[in-house]
Amino acid sequence: MTEPDPFDGLDAEERALAAELSEALSAPVPPATVEGARAAFAWRRFDEELATLIESESLAGVRGDDADLAFADAVGHRIELNLATESGRTVVTGQLVPPVPAQVRWETGSAASPAVDIDEFGYFHLTALPAGAFRLVVTAGDRTLVCTDWVVG
Repeated sequence: MTEPDPFDGLDAEERALAAELSEALSAPVPPATVEGARAAFAWRRFDEELATLIESESLAGVRGDDADLAFADAVGHRIELNLATESGRTVVTGQLVPPVPAQVRWETGSAASPAVDIDEFGYFHLTALPAGAFRLVVTAGDRTLVCTDWVVG
């Protein structure tokens, strides 16, 4: 049995164009193009990657069990965090400095929380974070302001 012609129903000009496109898509991608695409992809969240952990201080016994204070700094924004354990779950209280109308959520490798509004003073509170590594993502509208390093809660 013969296979159906994929260009059936096309006129001569459309057939030529479809054949040329098919040939172009089946050609191997030059290594320099692949390298350039990977480099461009790495820069897609450049501003977010500038948010790095700049200080972490153990405050066990000061504000509750296993409390840590961590600061993440980004381009023009800073996040001050207090991580505490309540009933076996990590709870994060934080402040975005300077305060701007924004939302914050946590992300793990496989899940994300609903976004929580940051108040007019920049404060926010996230509860019931899963055990293990997470990061915080602060967004204003459709723009990401800050994405922290991965933190182990």
